[in-house]
Amino acid sequence: MTEKYLLIVEGAKTEKTIFGSIFEKYGFNVIKCENKISKDYKFEVIESNLVNDNKNVIIIEGPKNRIHDVLLNIISNPTDDIDNIDVETVFGYKPNDFRGIFWIYDVDHNEPDDIVTMFRKFSDENENGLLLLSSPCIEVLGDFEDRKELKVEHLSEYKKILNVFYNSKCNDNVSSFILKNINKLLLHYLEKNYNDFNDKNIMNHPSEIIDYINRFNIRDNEKHYVVYRYFSTVVYCVLAYVLGLTIEIDNYDIVKNYLKNVK
Repeated sequence: MTEKYLLIVEGAKTEKTIFGSIFEKYGFNVIKCENKISKDYKFEVIESNLVNDNKNVIIIEGPKNRIHDVLLNIISNPTDDIDNIDVETVFGYKPNDFRGIFWIYDVDHNEPDDIVTMFRKFSDENENGLLLLSSPCIEVLGDFEDRKELKVEHLSEYKKILNVFYNSKCNDNVSSFILKNINKLLLHYLEKNYNDFNDKNIMNHPSEIIDYINRFNIRDNEKHYVVYRYFSTVVYCVLAYVLGLTIEIDNYDIVKNYLKNVK
């Protein structure tokens, strides 16, 4: 039986590289789409690219690179209209075609209300899709510093800090470090979030991280900066789900033991 999983990522390169490498590492068939989801592009998977009797992970760039802009692109009043939009009409993919769907986006400078609104529509991997957030961005995977807060106007400032650190430490960059140490990094954030949320069902973590992000991060719209005070990610959920590790409700130990023991 052919299983298809859809990953909608905000970036054109970094996320595709990271998640493509992750799923290839575990032996799954990865399809990186050159197109970008939009109102004008009807998304269809080319059957010849699929592998029968395997799990097929399709990665495609989302319509915009910020949640705020995604919402503006599809609805004029997110508070009133988000529940009524039809994802097939707006985004071109058919939810029933996939075993699981994930939207992988950065917290970036998005407003708290925008994040909550986006999650209202994308809160279930078996329906329209599940929003997985990284604060402040996917590169947080490679950040082991015990940061109390970070004030930046652009995420490029944060990424530069990480790249300078890894270049001085091991003549590397943060993306390369993430690819080389993905199991250890996913395990780190799995354990961190379990300690924060005290929830053994990791598929609840995507909703629980939103509360922490919106409670601790501070946005200043007039001065165009964000003070990040919560650094984390829940992208481990997509790997655990595709691997079939989240069938049991209390699945934290199952996922933890897998990440600890996999080579």
